[in-house]
Amino acid sequence: MAAVWEEYDDEAGNAFHTFSIFTQPSAGFAATITNRMPLFLTQDQERTWLNKVVSEDDLLKLLVAEHSFEFDGFTVSPQLNNVEFDKPSLHLPMPAADQFGNLTLFG
Repeated sequence: MAAVWEEYDDEAGNAFHTFSIFTQPSAGFAATITNRMPLFLTQDQERTWLNKVVSEDDLLKLLVAEHSFEFDGFTVSPQLNNVEFDKPSLHLPMPAADQFGNLTLFG
């Protein structure tokens, strides 16, 4: 993912650690969930992004380049929202259900 971070101290000496993730318009499966998604980079693009001597123009080209990553998705257990329910089965596909856990024919 393309991101930037900064560490700084304010006038009172308090340390701050900040970061921002670059996003792009959603495409494919991600577009069915949200209108924005992280800007994912290939390994070659990552090397350019992390290169300390790369030009600003080369970095800007990464932000407007065509990025095509395919995503897939499936329904997961509503227990995923419960921090006390920590089981590997949370990562398994589940039948579609409404917010009350009732199975539905329409996902």
